Amino acid sequence: MLILDFETRSRCNLLVKGSYAYANDPTTDILCMAAWDQETERKWLWYPDEDLPESLRYRLKEAEFVAAHNAEFDKGIYEQVAVKRYGFPEIELSRWYCTSAQCRVNGLPASLDHAAWALGLQQRKMAKGKHLIKLLSIPKPDGTFREDENALIEMGEYCMQDVITTAAVAAATRVMTAQEHQDWLKTVEMNNRGVMVDTYMAEL
Repeated sequence: MLILDFETRSRCNLLVKGSYAYANDPTTDILCMAAWDQETERKWLWYPDEDLPESLRYRLKEAEFVAAHNAEFDKGIYEQVAVKRYGFPEIELSRWYCTSAQCRVNGLPASLDHAAWALGLQQRKMAKGKHLIKLLSIPKPDGTFREDENALIEMGEYCMQDVITTAAVAAATRVMTAQEHQDWLKTVEMNNRGVMVDTYMAEL
């Protein structure tokens, strides 16, 4: 399993608009991406001004599963930004895997940090993450973004720590059964497609 995490920035308000509108917004971009291969324990930290390492490209194409915590968000960023703007290889839906869903089927909190805490794990999210997100991911009042090289380096460290924590949580809990994974995939498909609503009837 290859575990990845994106840190992003956008003028789109994620909390108001939701992950699908956020991923498709033209101002949304990637700040960095961290990845960890569970099989080899190899780690990558990628920034958009760099070429995608061929070793990472290979694992993205060949790994049985590509996992993320709250994977629908990372899947959206991957498909709408990483693939379309930076030439990442496409990943079939069936190979996506959500460690947050894995936590839920194990009776644990869906939040990564809360799950790590509930499991008593040493690996946790970096406390400075919220500050970095406010600094780099959210635009200034004039709509421009802060450019801070030192903060971006710290953001990369935060991103990598999220991947390491995700790997620790995944290793400490039961993986989803094939049926549980299929149920999650069906939910993703429904979210992608949307729900048909009889607006005429709803307005009566």
